[in-house]
Amino acid sequence: MSNISIGNLNDNYFSIDFAGKTDPTDTYRFNRLNTGSFRVTAEGFSSIVGMQLLDSQGKVVKDIETNGTNSGTFSIDNLGATNYALKISAPSGDTNYQVSLTPDGKVDPLTGLGVDSGFFATDSTGQVGFDWLHDGGNYQGEVAIFSVLGMEEFTPGSQEFIKEAARRSLTNSTFGHVVISDPKVQIHYLMAV
Repeated sequence: MSNISIGNLNDNYFSIDFAGKTDPTDTYRFNRLNTGSFRVTAEGFSSIVGMQLLDSQGKVVKDIETNGTNSGTFSIDNLGATNYALKISAPSGDTNYQVSLTPDGKVDPLTGLGVDSGFFATDSTGQVGFDWLHDGGNYQGEVAIFSVLGMEEFTPGSQEFIKEAARRSLTNSTFGHVVISDPKVQIHYLMAV
């Protein structure tokens, strides 16, 4: 059993961890300074995962269990300002998992959009998966990855930097690759290097 003390939950919190026979429950303790909305998402697991949010008195605020490998999410619109404990357990077997805690009003500083999470993780084969979290309904966006090797000669955000990043992304090589093309509805998986 792991006890993780987050302290004041002012920003999005993300963790990759394990639960199972030898470590059946992980407890994330945190404080809310203001009343407001709150969201918990758990994913990336290979068996059933239970999530239980407890208030400072140990009373259950929310209790859900995922079914199989589907992600588990719950939101609370008006969560009070107090201390909380989020318990993650794996009652049916060993599993890795990813959990994110999102306090109200948090947005991506680059896009200004609300986000559930912002990460990627590789599996044991080295594959990286990409998920589209928001498209805004325009159905025109693309996401690409590119190597930053040698990019230090460009000023980030400059026209030269953007052109080189785009060029690399379109090579479909180790220099870069388009991983999501919304107009074409494509999602690619790449090997991590």
